[in-house]
Amino acid sequence: MSYEFNKEDKWKLISHLQKSIRKGLKKEAYQAARWAYSVDPTYTIYRMAVIAFEDVAGASPDVIVEAMEKGWKRKNIEDNLGGIDFISLTAMQWADTVKDRIANEFCSCFLWYDRFTKIYGDVNKLGINDLSYISWNQDIFWAYRGIAAWAIAGSKLYPNKILNDKTNNWDKWIELNIENGVDENIIKCMGFGSKTQNEGSPIFLGFVNKSIKEEKAIIKENKKILMFDNIGPYLSSAIDKHTREGKQAISYFLHRRQDIVDWFIKKGLSYDDCFKTIGKIQFMMEGGQLNKYYDYPTKNKIEKDLRLELQESLDINGSELFKLIGNINEWHDARVKVLNI
Repeated sequence: MSYEFNKEDKWKLISHLQKSIRKGLKKEAYQAARWAYSVDPTYTIYRMAVIAFEDVAGASPDVIVEAMEKGWKRKNIEDNLGGIDFISLTAMQWADTVKDRIANEFCSCFLWYDRFTKIYGDVNKLGINDLSYISWNQDIFWAYRGIAAWAIAGSKLYPNKILNDKTNNWDKWIELNIENGVDENIIKCMGFGSKTQNEGSPIFLGFVNKSIKEEKAIIKENKKILMFDNIGPYLSSAIDKHTREGKQAISYFLHRRQDIVDWFIKKGLSYDDCFKTIGKIQFMMEGGQLNKYYDYPTKNKIEKDLRLELQESLDINGSELFKLIGNINEWHDARVKVLNI
């Protein structure tokens, strides 16, 4: 079946592309990349770089080096590498490889900043030696290590509201990664990340690399990928909280599930708390799933801590939190209603 897309569809197409790569859907990733590239090549190239460091590089740096070592600018890709064919084949390769999202999860470290300040003080007032000690001491809580690491890397390349504006010690951060035994291809990926996108994931690739090596990580295959029927050209999971239509679908879902809203209100929480929580649950259970991934203690701890932080912020225990899900088919039904395809 053929589809026609316009500029407004690029957000859904990119979400569809990323979910296809995460879930290991090679054909879907290939087609999604072609569709997205046809609508907006520049944005597709940028978001492919984001996907590279959020989802792939930590586990499979070699495929990222292979894709990016000849350049990642649009002119280079179109003049020398094959343009849309190169991008779509690359997306298919990434879908087929082992993935890891922990470098991206490290970006949530500032959720613990208030607790960091009680122990270490204002991160902007700490010297490079203190920051280095915190970031590379594996006995220190992972989020505190992440805060220190981001402070060294700086906010010039990776914007951060808490860090002093435009600080930049990226070269020093690379030097410290090398000193601490991070693999060469991870160092290369960190360099590619700093030049191709401005999300924070590349900062933490060295942490992931050391954990995978030192914690005897094993590759696992996810046998419980949550999948609904496609909605037109899109994976249902692509219509998530990061897209306009995904937000509309959550609103529609909650309109039909007033019991969930009332439950939040009775706990003294707001509709906005409810809305954000449902979006996060959907992502935890569906949007962030990887088909093949490394399993290791640091990964499991970070994922557990992020779930606990959500529960603590809402004063909700685990069984209460996931009781809110109800019938997950209602998520899909709401997306179908909103997209009307």
